[in-house]
Amino acid sequence: MASSLPDRVSYVEAHRRFMALESPSTSVSDPSSKAFQDELTSTLQYLKQCVQQRQLDGVLSANERFFELQNTQLYALCIEYYLGMLTPKQTFFQQTERDEKRSGPTDHTRNVVHRIKFLREADVFLTEFLDRAENVGLLTEKKRREQYERLESKQFSLSRDEKVQRFQMQREMEKKLQQVQKRREEKATEDADELDEDDMEDLEREQLLTFIQLSVVKSMEEQASINQEKEMLETMLKMNAATERQDLFSEAHRPPPPVQGQGIVRSKTLRRLWRQR
Repeated sequence: MASSLPDRVSYVEAHRRFMALESPSTSVSDPSSKAFQDELTSTLQYLKQCVQQRQLDGVLSANERFFELQNTQLYALCIEYYLGMLTPKQTFFQQTERDEKRSGPTDHTRNVVHRIKFLREADVFLTEFLDRAENVGLLTEKKRREQYERLESKQFSLSRDEKVQRFQMQREMEKKLQQVQKRREEKATEDADELDEDDMEDLEREQLLTFIQLSVVKSMEEQASINQEKEMLETMLKMNAATERQDLFSEAHRPPPPVQGQGIVRSKTLRRLWRQR
């Protein structure tokens, strides 16, 4: 007998939880804090339940185009995007007291292995989201192919013109999203007698459409970034395995802070690899 989901989940609630972690409150603002990580773990579990429920319910059809989707379907479309963006926020392996008594680079290496695992999972989720975006006609076949080719050839950086174009596009979408959100909030404050449910639903739809279009742009950027980091860490693992002492991730090899005005890819993340024990 097939097992059923413990409870029905809401795609709207999934969106709310994602936004809460993307713009966390003061109490959970630190991604390394226990409060944030507990909320993150709960949200990731909830999102995976949403994926299962969506499959059982058949919410998304292969034949429907983006602008034909109902609001519930639009919320359901975003689940892999949420998973892809939140999965890398998980902290690395945390040692127990007994582990802390061990010597050697094993635990440093384990941090890197766990980080790579999170990045791989995120890459799969973002790939699924972008493939679905192409299927509904939101992302062109040409743009999707260019993304695949860029990742396969390990050309993670865009050209200057492409960067400018993507930056301008993202800024315009973010501005539009803020405007729609403001209009929706203002509409919600109207007297109940004057509140038009159809108008509210239309505003919700406009906000969703803009949010998803922006999510596609962010997904392509994030996917390139996590693949670049993953490639770097996998190379470091191979180098570490080839050394006699295998201590490449120890404090002795911790990189110095970057020169003012210069950065490295996900520098905060990489520094945490050396800090955690």
